[in-house]
Amino acid sequence: MNLQLLLRPSHSLRINLCLGLESIIHPFYVQIMKRSKTAWGHSRATLQHFERGTLGHDLYRFLRDHDLEIIPKLELHDVFHVLFELQPTVLDEIRLQILLLGNGYSSLYAWFSAIIGGVLFPEYYLDFKNAYQKGKKCRRCTHWRFEYLLQEPTNELRAFIVMA
Repeated sequence: MNLQLLLRPSHSLRINLCLGLESIIHPFYVQIMKRSKTAWGHSRATLQHFERGTLGHDLYRFLRDHDLEIIPKLELHDVFHVLFELQPTVLDEIRLQILLLGNGYSSLYAWFSAIIGGVLFPEYYLDFKNAYQKGKKCRRCTHWRFEYLLQEPTNELRAFIVMA
């Protein structure tokens, strides 16, 4: 058997490895983050009542389209998916964490995601670098209280933050 094939795991194998690592680390991260945050008090069902085009309604659509529910006290994560137009895939999760690092947010989870992503997916280096640069160019928003901005138009928030 070719040694190079053994040293280069397939894309799906690397995805599954990330998912396995995430399933181990995520519960600890959730417990740590839940201690210091307050839940917004919304569910996917309540978000659907926000006016179309608002952050609240677009968050609802994101959750519905991907068959997800809000994790209380971790709502902000899904808001960033909506604002930065990233899907809940392994590679987009890595991109999101790297973008947030570029935007000034620093957590063990973000650093772990960035390092694991870089090691397991070196062919996406430029993609990840671009995500980091995008985060640096954006207005710093990781500390914003988005629970008070759910009625704001998503496109206006996105334009204000991204400053393309």
